[in-house]
Formats: sequence, structure tokens, C-alpha cells
Amino acid sequence: FHYENDEGLYPHYSYSACTVLCRKKAQLEMCNCNDHFMPGADDAGRCNVSGMACLNTHVRELTILKPAWNRRTGLICDCMPSCDEAEITVIKDIINKYLVDLCLN
Repeated sequence: FHYENDEGLYPHYSYSACTVLCRKKAQLEMCNCNDHFMPGADDAGRCNVSGMACLNTHVRELTILKPAWNRRTGLICDCMPSCDEAEITVIKDIINKYLVDLCLN
């Protein structure tokens, strides 16, 4: 539920708040600092120039969320959806126009 918030970057639990906390921890683990827009980062914990270069080096690992079973590069966050939030799943498929034309002719 929204009131079950152990780590407190935000006053209430949400999936989004959980992923922000997950990214914050990953930034600290990889680069020993957080970007300037990270909530709850104090001046001592914010990245200097070399820290920002480190974050840039690890940008894919820090920005792409992925499930644990996926082998691609990305961040695994064990975040559950909130009981109060709607969950929307978007499935996208790209069909090559050439294949469509081939099948229709």
C-alpha cells in the first residue's frame, strides 16, 4: 500500500518512487555519487566532473530497467506495483512494410 514506505525518498510508496531509489543506490554503487537531479542527494553525495563521467560511462546500466531473466544491459529493480496504482502494459510490434506487401499480394 502507499503508506508502506521503508526508505523514504518520497512520502508514499509507488512503483516510480521505488525505481528512483533503485537508481540512486545503483549510482552510488557504480560511481560513489548521485546525479544533481536525484532526490535526497546532499552536496557531499553529488557527483563532481569525474563522477558525472562515470555516470555517463554507465548510462545504459543505470537508465534501462529490465526484468531479472533478461540478459540485455540494464538495471534490475525489485519493485512491486502499488496496490493503489493502475498498471498499464503497452505491447508494441513493428511490422516491416515489405513483409506486409509480400503477404497481401
